[in-house]
Amino acid sequence: MLRAVCALTISSLSILLAAEAHAQAPSRQGLRLGLEGYGYDYEERFEGVKIVEDRGRLFGLSLEYGRAVGGWELRATGRAAGGLVDYRSDEGDRLEDVAQATVQLELQAGRPLRLSPTVTLTPFVGLGSRGHGDASGGLTTDTGLQGYDRYIFYAYAPLGLAADVRTGPRTSFSLSGQYNLFLGGDSEAELSEVDADAPNLLFELEDGSGWEFSAALSYATARGVVSVGPFLRTWDVEQSSSLRFEDETLTVELFEPPNRTIEAGLKLAFRF
Repeated sequence: MLRAVCALTISSLSILLAAEAHAQAPSRQGLRLGLEGYGYDYEERFEGVKIVEDRGRLFGLSLEYGRAVGGWELRATGRAAGGLVDYRSDEGDRLEDVAQATVQLELQAGRPLRLSPTVTLTPFVGLGSRGHGDASGGLTTDTGLQGYDRYIFYAYAPLGLAADVRTGPRTSFSLSGQYNLFLGGDSEAELSEVDADAPNLLFELEDGSGWEFSAALSYATARGVVSVGPFLRTWDVEQSSSLRFEDETLTVELFEPPNRTIEAGLKLAFRF
């Protein structure tokens, strides 16, 4: 189901990027290319106690296209980032410089409401997907534990509000906030990288939520609009479904514990 959502999102992104905007573009329309860097903090907790933490810095690119269609504003956004994080467990395991990467695709439809000649509010809804990869496979902690690759996918529906304020002939200020309604997901653990006889596990993620906030100052030049500003993205995902393994002497129940992700950083963008 999630791969179908990703395919639909990518297809729609391609259609929007191929379309030509004939009208004069407001501040949220046109093609925008961005660079972003942020601190990444991922925690797993069980019964309220932190058991695992990944911390590091990720850097990436974003591509966004917006256009007006019949009084509506359609936007497609794609983001990809990667970097190195450090792993810590409550049992003292440490693993340095683990490669991780995130890809996020999102479609939005909003209805701009002009409150004054300089202020516009745009409530919006949409559909999105997020994928995150952890390349711990082949690495060993300082206590001798072997790592394995993990792949996490979410599907969600963003519900939000954006505000654009023109502050001068060439300058503007924007704010955006959205709640990401969790639609489902899965987490895949490649345990066969640790033991060739071990199965690769797929856990279903059924409940969670996310928030995103951003602000930007923009300046119009002869070639386009330059903007810069901070952002904050968070995810809280509940415990996954369980997988039970039994033999004559032992019963083992495995699951992904509840986890929280925080991404906080700065974005520099140029709109053509």
